[in-house]
Amino acid sequence: MSATFSTQRLVIHELSSPIAGKDRQPLLKAALNILTPNVVQQLPNYFHNIVSEQDADLWYQKMLCESRMLVIKTHDTQQLIGFIFAYTDGRHAHIGYLLAENYWRQGLAKEALSGFINWAKTHRQWDTLIAGVGADNIGSCKLLLKLGFVRTSSADDESLFYQLALNPEHKSR
Repeated sequence: MSATFSTQRLVIHELSSPIAGKDRQPLLKAALNILTPNVVQQLPNYFHNIVSEQDADLWYQKMLCESRMLVIKTHDTQQLIGFIFAYTDGRHAHIGYLLAENYWRQGLAKEALSGFINWAKTHRQWDTLIAGVGADNIGSCKLLLKLGFVRTSSADDESLFYQLALNPEHKSR
């Protein structure tokens, strides 16, 4: 089932199939504006050096193949300002999220993730959400804790992992 939900200031919907034709170019241009060095500095290498529409297109295709990809748009202008990604691993979903830098510190990441968590709890596709963040990303660490995630063990000092039980009555498998 495709994820679509809205919050007070945001509309979030899943790109369940590749966007083609004239509708694809605005997505690629938005990705170029969002995937700036500050936004991607602690993300995997394939988020880096997206400097052309061709780079953005390759990144988009990779993300769509490897995960569920949701776009975050403003309610009022419908401007694409970020993404949520969910990679399904059995009954777990490894999630990632990012917002364009000029939308930071406005509570929008919390609003988007709260909406996503509510959607995930309602649709019961997963028992657990798992989020990994760079240890230096204090804002995301605090946000995840505020949303009910619990820090779990990490393999290294650079990345921290957090977990949220969506359906506590089901034991993780």
